[in-house]
Amino acid sequence: MLHMLREGTWATRPRLQAYALLLLGGYGLMIAWLLITSHNLVDSFGRPIGTDFVNVWSSGHLALEGRPAAAFDPTIQAPYQQKLLGFSTDFFYGWHYPPMFLLVAAGLALMPYGLALVVWLAGTIAVYLATIRHILANATGRAWTGDMRLALLLGAAYPAVLANLTHGQNGCLNAALLGGSMALLPTHPAAAGILIGLLAYKPQYGIIVPFALLAIGCWRAIASAIVTIIVTGLFSLAVFGTETWQAFFQFGAFTKEAILEQGAAGWFKLQGVFPAVRMLGGSVGAAYAAQTIVSLLLLVLTLWIWRQNLRHDLKAAALMMATMLATPYAFNYDTMLVGPAIAFLVADGLKHGFGPYEKSVLALLWVTPLFSRELTGLTSIPVALIVGGGALAFLIHKITTSHLPARSLAHA
Repeated sequence: MLHMLREGTWATRPRLQAYALLLLGGYGLMIAWLLITSHNLVDSFGRPIGTDFVNVWSSGHLALEGRPAAAFDPTIQAPYQQKLLGFSTDFFYGWHYPPMFLLVAAGLALMPYGLALVVWLAGTIAVYLATIRHILANATGRAWTGDMRLALLLGAAYPAVLANLTHGQNGCLNAALLGGSMALLPTHPAAAGILIGLLAYKPQYGIIVPFALLAIGCWRAIASAIVTIIVTGLFSLAVFGTETWQAFFQFGAFTKEAILEQGAAGWFKLQGVFPAVRMLGGSVGAAYAAQTIVSLLLLVLTLWIWRQNLRHDLKAAALMMATMLATPYAFNYDTMLVGPAIAFLVADGLKHGFGPYEKSVLALLWVTPLFSRELTGLTSIPVALIVGGGALAFLIHKITTSHLPARSLAHA
């Protein structure tokens, strides 16, 4: 048994394919049950199908009506959502994104709710799978090989994808933007910077990435990211006005206090150190102190890794895993960021060989979103945080005990 875990001999192609198909079949049955037991896009629990997507669609409607700032005000949003949906509900889905993302929301609001949800989910899953394919292309061959088919099958079956489907969330898009930027960085740094700039609509992911780029002097990526942020920010300012940005900062404080500090959504749903401390009974001050210390350690660690002469796949995986752990504000569907990180490590393993226990660690990291939220809720043990931190520690051990030469990205 221990030998199988060490060498990864359990991870045969038929077995991995069977696991992926079994999970995809289970996802299909769950979604079918959700739809069959729903009525007029309302599930059996009284929630709209797509849950969190309601905030995107309703905020887009407010923007189209010329009231974009109202999207941030829960006293306006809550009754407005019920009016749009056509039924009364105790559930409320707040809008917490910078105004540039209202441009996307407004486009989706041009469609009926059901169609907009399908377009949103299909589109974001497609770009996520395209990113996985790009990451693995050099390792498996650009042709439609058996390895590539299996990789995409496992990418689609990654349990965090189901969380995004049922919540109508943006995790697949985030994974595509950050994973795609890391994949493009060695050869197309300007394009990588554009993707990083577009990811600025999720500012909590900006704790690690900018400093990693500065550390190795990726000036073209840095410049294109800055230009992208400025252009999208100014465009949203021109379209939606200064009051929308003012509302974003005003109600951002409400979001921080209600969801992060007080745990209105449930700390067990969040993945970082901060919610773990709060869930275990720590004070707000203690939680901020712990998160700050861990985030700084992760930043220093990532900068050290990126300054080493290492293969880029390993650097990219470390950055994405550190980004996930460094933010205090990440839900279970945000573990989509780990999907491309796993793909980078698989790509490196296929090209250069897997180390002892590596396949087993990657398998545990891959399956964790399937049970981490429920298990954390039952036990108050931050399962995803422990597994994610352990996997990053495993990667650091691999880096420090192996000779892993690669060309530098400095001055790219």
